[in-house]
Parts: sequence; C-alpha cells; structure tokens
Amino acid sequence: MKRSIKAIVAAAGAAVMCAAPALTSVTSTPVVNSISASANYYPNLYETFDDDFTPVLSYYNGVSDTGVYSGGHADYRKISNNAVEVIKIDVADSRIKIPAQVKIGNKLYNVEKIADRAFQNKNGTRNGMGAALTKIDLSAAKYLTTIGDEAFQGCTGLTSITIPASVETIGTKAFQASGLQGIRLERASAYSLRPLVIKDSAFADLANLSYITNNVTCFTDIDRSNGHINATSNSNAFNNSNKDTVTIGTSYRVIGFREQFIDNFKEVFDF
Repeated sequence: MKRSIKAIVAAAGAAVMCAAPALTSVTSTPVVNSISASANYYPNLYETFDDDFTPVLSYYNGVSDTGVYSGGHADYRKISNNAVEVIKIDVADSRIKIPAQVKIGNKLYNVEKIADRAFQNKNGTRNGMGAALTKIDLSAAKYLTTIGDEAFQGCTGLTSITIPASVETIGTKAFQASGLQGIRLERASAYSLRPLVIKDSAFADLANLSYITNNVTCFTDIDRSNGHINATSNSNAFNNSNKDTVTIGTSYRVIGFREQFIDNFKEVFDF
C-alpha cells in the first residue's frame, strides 16, 4: 500500500527525534588529546584522562594581554620559558587531574607549580569559587615541584591528597583548614635524598586528620657540596591538627627503614 506524503513526513520526523543526540552526554569514549576546555564542556571529564594527556591551551577568553591560557578545564600562566603554573580550574569542576605538560602553540611547557591561592576556599559555599573541590589527582604531574602558599586553604571537601615524588616545596598554609583526613608523601625510592620542605602551617588546623603515610627521609634542602642549608621544614607545619590521634606510617616494609621514616617525621614535625 502506498503511504501518503503526510505519513512519510511524519515517519521521517520520528526517526530524527529518536536519533541519538551528538555530544549531549558523557560516555566511556576515551578523551581525544587535542580537545580543549572550550569545546563540549563536561564538568570533571578531565579527571579521567591518561598520564600522557596534554591539554592544548588557548588565550583566556581570546585575550592575549592577560598572560593566562586555558585548556583541559584549567587556567595556566607561564612562569618561565619552559614552565607554567596552574592558577585555577573551572568553577563547575569538583575533581581534576593535573597533567605533566600543556601545549601552547607548537611548544610544550612543563606544569611545575600550583599557584599561590589557586584553589583557596573552593568549598561550594557560593563564594564565587563554584563547586567544592573534592579530589585533585597529581599522579601524572611528574614535573610538579611546588605547591604554592594557601593553594588549597579552606577546601573543606578535599579529604585526601598524595604529594608526588617530584614535589620539593609545600607552601605556607597550603592545606590549612581543609577537609584532609589522609596525607601521603611520596619519594621515588627509600634511598632518595631529594628534599621536601613543608612550610609554616602548611597542614595546620586539620580537624579530621587521621593518618599520614610518609615515604620521605629528608625535610631540609641542603647543598651537598658545602653543607649549606637552603631551606628547612617548619615544625609548626601540622600545628593544631589532631596530633595526638593521628596514625603515622610508611609503605616501606624493610626493618630499620620503616622505623626511620616514622621516627624522623615525628621528630621534624613535633608529633
């Protein structure tokens, strides 16, 4: 039986209505490495990228004289000819993974720093910082050396952090009054003498802190050639943070090493 023109048009319209809409929902499809944050925005999507992901940056809002570049749901600023710092993430994001490098034009830049006050008070209280920060993954950030002053201060939704082996400085009040319950400090091996300098009140006022896993042996930056002390950790770094009930451990299991990691940490930070 022949269908009327009206019926054919109706059927075609139904087919269009039932077709899967393009790019309207998050799927398990891997993230394409060249995608930028301005295209097809999904909150928190970039927390799942693999360790080789390199965000491609463009000028913030297309304005070159700001010195700020955007991509991968974060904003960056150049701090040298080869490095950038993370200065903030998009307000809608609550979870983010920091990459090892970003691409500006045809050049790669190492992500070496989380800027001072980059995530300060990102706690979801309608203070202009947007969604509360609940997770930051630094596992891919192999060039990260510095976490800036007050970088995560007041992030009450952040409950755990792993500081990667590359980090050498954690700034003043970097995680003060955050929601941290667990902290893990990493080094490449038990024999590493790479220092980690933790500054004054970096982990102060952590009411819910319950455990620290310490795999760092050296908390003082010493010039090995002449013995000069360049910088040292502050004993008040964990001030007013439940010291009496915090469990301090290490992932190293060799007898002697285990006790050294725990006892050294307690002595340096007055636990």
